[in-house]
Amino acid sequence: MNPNRSAGAIAYYGRIMKSRELTPVEAKRYKAALAAKDTPGDGYGWSKAETDRLCDLLAEGYGMTSAARMLGKTRNSVMSRFNRIRRQMGWQAN
Repeated sequence: MNPNRSAGAIAYYGRIMKSRELTPVEAKRYKAALAAKDTPGDGYGWSKAETDRLCDLLAEGYGMTSAARMLGKTRNSVMSRFNRIRRQMGWQAN
C-alpha cells in the first residue's frame, strides 16, 4: 500500500470499526495500511536505504539513467528524488 494513502485508509477503517466488525478483506487492508504507515521513508515511495543508495551511485559517478536501472526506478523518479534532496540540503548538494 502506498504510504501516502495509508493515513486515509486507517481513518476509513477506523470509522467502520466503530459501527461493525471488519470483514476479512477489510481487516487485511487495514493491517496493510498500518504496516505502510510504519515503513521508514519519506512518503514518496523511497525508503531510506534507496535514498542512500541513490546518493552513493551518484557520488560514484553514475548518471541518472544508470542509477535508475540499478534501483529499479524510472529516470524521472530518480531525477525528482535527487532534486528533492538537493533542495533540502541547499548548497551542500552541489
